[in-house]
Amino acid sequence: MHVALDVPSGYRLELKRESELDRFFKWTGLTVERQFGHFGFDPLVYVAANDDHRNHQLASNSKLLQTVQHLFATPGIGCRLRRITFANGRIWMAFWAHDWSGEPPIETRLRDSAALLLPEFQLLADALGQQAPTSAPKGRDRFLIPSIAILCISSGLAINGVVSWGLTVLDGSAFVVDTMRFRTLSFVAGSVILAALVTATLILLGRSARVHLVLMDVLCGRVWRFQHQRS
Repeated sequence: MHVALDVPSGYRLELKRESELDRFFKWTGLTVERQFGHFGFDPLVYVAANDDHRNHQLASNSKLLQTVQHLFATPGIGCRLRRITFANGRIWMAFWAHDWSGEPPIETRLRDSAALLLPEFQLLADALGQQAPTSAPKGRDRFLIPSIAILCISSGLAINGVVSWGLTVLDGSAFVVDTMRFRTLSFVAGSVILAALVTATLILLGRSARVHLVLMDVLCGRVWRFQHQRS
């Protein structure tokens, strides 16, 4: 479930619940996330962006950090806040339900959880929506475009593979004589492409707050994203 509010456009900022995977990649030094020196915020919330302007805005406003911390720390009604995203002129909360079968119905629990957090969410939207840029500032997240490009390429390759496989299955006249050679060539080509994507991710996004998120999407695709969002 998503709850969105309109805000001025121009920046992208993603706040999510920090996971053990986030902590592991930070420990390795591959991922670098801005720390704000706030005892409650830093271990609870992961800032998945490298936007200097927004990071400074958070760092200079302890009340804003406390608001975000409270949003993630407040237990929902059978739900939990998964992430807050600020992009394309909107800011939205994404919720995940612990138990999809139960009482009250899932729709009621999601709605009540959103209503519980909405007042503070409105305060956050108002604060982050201030001082919207009229042009691209120097501190804008320089890792955003490479992230989009890598994910587009990996998603496009995955879609092409699924479509090609589907056409082979649907076409009764299509068959492969030497399946072992076909599998070997497919494995080699797929491994080379995957290695190239991983290398590009590490080179272009290394030591950013996004690198492990993009890397796991490239390696594991939407299956990992689905499981990660549930955690």
